[in-house]
Amino acid sequence: MKRIRNLLLLGALLAWGNCSLQADDPPKAVRAVVAPNAAGIYWHAFAAFPSLADEEKKLLKAATPTDTAPLPEQLVPIVARYGRAIHELHRARAVAPCDWQLDMAAGPVLILPHVDKALELSRVVLLRARQRFAAGEIDAALTDVLAAFKLARDCGASPIVVSLYVDSAIEKSASDVLAANLTRLKKEQINPVLAAIRELPPTSDLASTIIEEEHSICGWLEREINAEAAKLNDPQAGGQVVIAVTSSLLDRGGPGPSNEEAAEDKRKTELLKTLSVADVRESLQRLRSDYDELHRIAGLPFAARAQHIKLFTEALSKASRMQTRDDAMRYLSVVLMPFDWSESFMREEQLHVRRQLLKQAILIQLDVEDAVREIHGRKVDYRKTGTGFELSCLVGNKAETLTVGSSE
Repeated sequence: MKRIRNLLLLGALLAWGNCSLQADDPPKAVRAVVAPNAAGIYWHAFAAFPSLADEEKKLLKAATPTDTAPLPEQLVPIVARYGRAIHELHRARAVAPCDWQLDMAAGPVLILPHVDKALELSRVVLLRARQRFAAGEIDAALTDVLAAFKLARDCGASPIVVSLYVDSAIEKSASDVLAANLTRLKKEQINPVLAAIRELPPTSDLASTIIEEEHSICGWLEREINAEAAKLNDPQAGGQVVIAVTSSLLDRGGPGPSNEEAAEDKRKTELLKTLSVADVRESLQRLRSDYDELHRIAGLPFAARAQHIKLFTEALSKASRMQTRDDAMRYLSVVLMPFDWSESFMREEQLHVRRQLLKQAILIQLDVEDAVREIHGRKVDYRKTGTGFELSCLVGNKAETLTVGSSE
């Protein structure tokens, strides 16, 4: 009887469902409204990467995108296998917003899984641009170069110093490829390129990036310090707190330390153990102060930065030797501000100068008068070559040079 009742109930439910469907209007398809995001499309591109043999990887790495000669025969099929990935790259170029959904709360253990893939994709698309330029497919080549520029800017939009490095590296390659082939362009092809470059999305500057990194790293560190201090429950165990929080960030990898290095590590550890938990919290405030000083320097004109950043990096280098208790109080800055900040500041200036050199080179190709102008108060030198010209401008003590036409 129980089974019969269940079958009757099922039949009643099915009948009710049929009646409901007959009585109601047909269901309408509903499409969720999702904000456009180029990052999601880039991940489609990354997922389409081919699996390369070791020898193919070596060939790809050794290839030079800026060479104006046709691609070597053995490289052509390798680049062709990235066709789907490049197709997705071009789709991403049409989408302005780009949010990589980075976990900024992760502080120094933040992962950046897109970085290496973006560098690989930019290299391949610029090699295809070289191939297309050599074949006389100028418009197609330009779309590849401009897609690389957009990828660079989208990487640089994240307020992370590493992201600025990636932006700088990709933009340098893209500008070199464009400059090497600029003399191939007709004037009616140059204006759209200039417009597209001017419309590229902005990237984070170093000053705002430093502020974001301070919030991310110091916020993470404060939570870790509080959690470890609560676990130990000893106001004098500041050194143990610091060691526990930073040990995973100092993994050398490879072979173990030598006897001399082990003795030096032991000496530094004993010095750290003199710190109380209150000292560690004061050390965290010093880290914040160091970030504030970096932010102040980053806000100065490029020409005024060099001496300030030199003094800053020298002070950090001295503290890293851990000779005094005051050095120990600055240990968090030494561990959590690992960049060569002189290099970081220099890279930002190089990026700005290179962008201006490229625009001036394009204007020269358009026969614009007075196209060559100072950049940040520094003279731009113009030199005619057998295949085009060169523009150069000092960045620090080294000239940043853009070569238009094939290199001599």
